[in-house]
Amino acid sequence: MNRNRTLALALTLGLGLTHLPTGPLAAQVGADPGHSPYHDIRHGNGWTFALGHLYGDGGPLRLSPNRGQTFAARYDIRLSGLLQGFAEMGYLKGERMLLNPDDSVVNRYTGPIDAPVWTPQIGMQINLSGPKTWHGVAPFLAFGLGAAVGGTQAQDTTRYQFGTKLLFKPSVGVRYYLGDRIHVRLEGTMYYWKMKYPADWLSEPAAQPSVPGQPTTAPIASSNELSDWVPTPALRLGIGVAF
Repeated sequence: MNRNRTLALALTLGLGLTHLPTGPLAAQVGADPGHSPYHDIRHGNGWTFALGHLYGDGGPLRLSPNRGQTFAARYDIRLSGLLQGFAEMGYLKGERMLLNPDDSVVNRYTGPIDAPVWTPQIGMQINLSGPKTWHGVAPFLAFGLGAAVGGTQAQDTTRYQFGTKLLFKPSVGVRYYLGDRIHVRLEGTMYYWKMKYPADWLSEPAAQPSVPGQPTTAPIASSNELSDWVPTPALRLGIGVAF
């Protein structure tokens, strides 16, 4: 008799468990993946085309290219969710001043004149959110290394030319994905190159030699200033297409 009662009680409990509501249990599994703020970046290789504005003041002697437009085309290769390599060809449609070292302090500057610079480079990008976006946004840091190749300005008769220089270019920005393959890229970047000036710019101009006891009127006050690293910031906006 006791055995029959135990069996009947077990059956009753089993039937009762099968009719328990499942909603609260399902809610404990987690958020619906379709409504998650995180989405995979499915494609990593592709092209980006960007344009922007170049800022800066030309450095201490105002001879470094600055203030103009920037254009760039780059190709990215995805190495992992965190890292991607890139190769970029950029063009800076900048300007700079002309300095006549033989003229007086007041009259030695003229211009500005056009100072275009090509910036081929390779680099690495660090994707701060890894292989995912958050609400479509993917922040990044990037570092480029290459060359800054300037043109020849016929207007400059002072024997100074920008020439070709080592280029270092750190960047920070975000990508906003419009879909799996298309994104908009907003980027702040800094162009670093080393300016070098003629040694005879240490001499004072005949038009205005310094008065004894007063600072020199030479374009460059000491040999320590014959070269300096000049930072030139830029802000760029681009469109990227991934494959």
